[in-house]
Amino acid sequence: MSDISWTAGSRPVTCRMCTWTGDGTHLATIDVAGGEPIQAVACLRCGSVQLVDEPHPSSSTEASVDDYIEVGGGVGTIAEYLTLVDPRRVHRFLDIGCGYGFSLDLGRAIFGWDVLGVEPSIAGSRGAAELNLDIRKEYLTEVSDLGTDFDLIFSSEVLEHVTDPIGFLVAIRERLSPTGHLVLTTPAAEILSPDEPYTEAFAAVSAGYHVFLASEEGLHIALSRAGFPFSKVIRSGGTLKAIARLQELDDDTPAPVSADQLQDYFEELALRTDPATPLGVGMATRFLRLAVARGDFRAAERAVPLVVSAFSARHGVRLDDPGSLESSRGGPATLWSLPGAAFALGMLDLLHRSNPQRASEYFSVVTHSARAWRELAGVPDLDIVDLIYQGEYHRLIALARFDAQAASVGALTLRNALHESARGAEDMVRIGQVRIFVETVAHGTSDQAGALIPLVTAGVGVLAASSDMVARTAGLDGMYSLGVAAVRMNQPGTAHYWLARCRTECAALGPADTHAVALMRLCGGVLPSVVRTPAVPPDAMELVPLPPLHSMIDLYWCDASGTFLQGWAHAENLRVDSITVRGSGSTVTTTRHDRDDLLPFWPDEPEVVHGGFRVYLPGPPNPTVTITAHTRQGPVTQVIELPDHPLPAAPDSAPLIRIQERVVAAVQAAPPGPVLAIGVRALSRESLEAQLPYFAGREVIGLDIHPGIGVDVVGDAHVLSELFPKGHFAIVYSASLLEHVGTPWLVAAQCGVVTMQGGVNIHQAPWLWPTHSAPNDFWRFSPAGLEQLFSPELGFHTMFSAAFGEASVTPHGGWRDVALNMPTLYSGAASWIIAQKISDAADAAGWPLLSGSSAETARKYPTEGLADASGQS
Repeated sequence: MSDISWTAGSRPVTCRMCTWTGDGTHLATIDVAGGEPIQAVACLRCGSVQLVDEPHPSSSTEASVDDYIEVGGGVGTIAEYLTLVDPRRVHRFLDIGCGYGFSLDLGRAIFGWDVLGVEPSIAGSRGAAELNLDIRKEYLTEVSDLGTDFDLIFSSEVLEHVTDPIGFLVAIRERLSPTGHLVLTTPAAEILSPDEPYTEAFAAVSAGYHVFLASEEGLHIALSRAGFPFSKVIRSGGTLKAIARLQELDDDTPAPVSADQLQDYFEELALRTDPATPLGVGMATRFLRLAVARGDFRAAERAVPLVVSAFSARHGVRLDDPGSLESSRGGPATLWSLPGAAFALGMLDLLHRSNPQRASEYFSVVTHSARAWRELAGVPDLDIVDLIYQGEYHRLIALARFDAQAASVGALTLRNALHESARGAEDMVRIGQVRIFVETVAHGTSDQAGALIPLVTAGVGVLAASSDMVARTAGLDGMYSLGVAAVRMNQPGTAHYWLARCRTECAALGPADTHAVALMRLCGGVLPSVVRTPAVPPDAMELVPLPPLHSMIDLYWCDASGTFLQGWAHAENLRVDSITVRGSGSTVTTTRHDRDDLLPFWPDEPEVVHGGFRVYLPGPPNPTVTITAHTRQGPVTQVIELPDHPLPAAPDSAPLIRIQERVVAAVQAAPPGPVLAIGVRALSRESLEAQLPYFAGREVIGLDIHPGIGVDVVGDAHVLSELFPKGHFAIVYSASLLEHVGTPWLVAAQCGVVTMQGGVNIHQAPWLWPTHSAPNDFWRFSPAGLEQLFSPELGFHTMFSAAFGEASVTPHGGWRDVALNMPTLYSGAASWIIAQKISDAADAAGWPLLSGSSAETARKYPTEGLADASGQS
């Protein structure tokens, strides 16, 4: 069995995507049974990963095609890919590497397309005969006689097998109509990382069979080199999905194949196919699994006899009797298609037929058969890996309905069902254990689930605080269930704690979270039965315990002058007359405003809408503040510990080291040739070297409007083509220059003119930055703004862009009160772009400009503090 060993260092590589040659990053060594280890080396220019020079011979067998038809072929995923473009625009459809031909049959059956496939393996011959399709048994070459003017050409999981991917893409482009689209999928190089799930990385490598893995950037470059001027590449997990065209891409998002269409396709094909064939088993199983997944139980009941008949006719398995299914190695349990079919039948029994005992038997079959198949096959199929966990988790869910003690004990070892490389394993186990406990509460069996309560108690807070909706919902449901369980066990204090905490957590999520709103109402319905306030005369009201204060801070920042807070506070059924905040030695009455978004959480307490407040506390910052709601029954207070960062927290920008690594890689990948460094006049030789750390070994020509250290040519950046030959430089570089030029779009065009084909432009400019070097401080640039300057219209392809250094604006003086939330709005302090020249489009760009006037304006840039060319300040 193959295995991945993560490594470090460098190895020589030639990238098939961007053609860069040099020492790349040695990512991993892949051991191959019976063969030489494979060295995975990443290109420093585009990040694509090279694996082998020549792939292992790959030829389908009858058995492997049977498996693909029964279970391996992701028909739903294929349907999703086909609708990445509007199906109504397609008449002629070509699939390169179509395999069995499911894409062709879908296009013909659902959309009415005229279809043609190319597939050299036995899979294509089988599909041609069994699905009655036109599939040519050949490889795509420049002489393939397939015709032209296809409206849609599709190629899924083929590119990575090709040793000449650019030639392959050119051959596709030559068969595309002028208005047609190419849709292509391929494994993503980005998935080959120790930080990604091992099973996905292993699948992407396909040891010995994949020549390379394209990166998102690398695939863009390859499509451009193959003559596709317009492309979009999207990474989805371990897969890159690309759409390319000879004309500009449309912005519209076509509707996907509907679940009804796909389900009807599966059912129709299952009904007219011999159940004893792989196609009969595959279509019946897909029909059942989709119907159950959708909750269409009427259709699922129609699918059951088809699946039972198919498994009986082809495999001799009684699928309608889970107790008869063997779990030993070599029996029916080693069928690849069995776990998925058994899981769907188990879910049908659990959710629709209300038979948790039988469901638990099916789920036991799922786990055992999936493990048996994985052991026999020796490969971590992603669906099988998932079914091992889902089978065990749902077995325990079913058990919770009739044997809560067994379910809770089983939940303690739920982690054993997860693959060792599962991403987010701890949270998955927490969610599973909480869900099993919730199930016992929902079915009145929580008194038998004592073994789970300590784990659930420890886990719900972590889950409720998660940014992941599934985890957060499980955490909130767990809190509510702990409260209900405590009520049943006559523990009112514990019950009140969990129900009140659940309601507060739900309130913080706002009305957009409909599940939280519903849970909030449930908590409100139970709490009065836990804590009852006795009726007392007014003069004794102070003896009655006041309700807790619920509050939340939405916006927060502080500086040396003071602290700003915005949020809400609510004292349940008490009317709040005012809200004060104390901190930094002062107490300030807040400005109140309505918060209608809180009413869904306290529908029986209309005063909650008046709970919004904002306040500015003058004085040095304090780690805590005290919020007090003043009511007729007395003050209700809460001490809030303020975070060590503003709210909302500043987003993460690209770390400087990552930007520097991309710059170094771009310089190494650039063609041989000199560097033009614009605006690098320096105070000393040492500071000059600090400005240009990336260009060792290359000739650097410095340009500035003023003479000085590092300046070889004195001139105006707006007229570079008058100062240097066309296409002279391999690299054009500037740092903190573009904000000081009068027409940066013209400077960008001039940079394109003097850059050679395949050369790169590297520019850094401020985004959120104070005024400097007046009077010549004209512009600020976001990363998107730099992409607009160095755009395809000027012949550039963006290789990388990013913001660096989070920054915000803090208002001072008289206008602070009208901009108090401004410090909580973030931008990057500076922006970077690395762009490759891919055409001479900039040669035709122009702008009305008097060069003498432009130079005169440029010379107003201040020179104070800078040395002259002799080095004398």
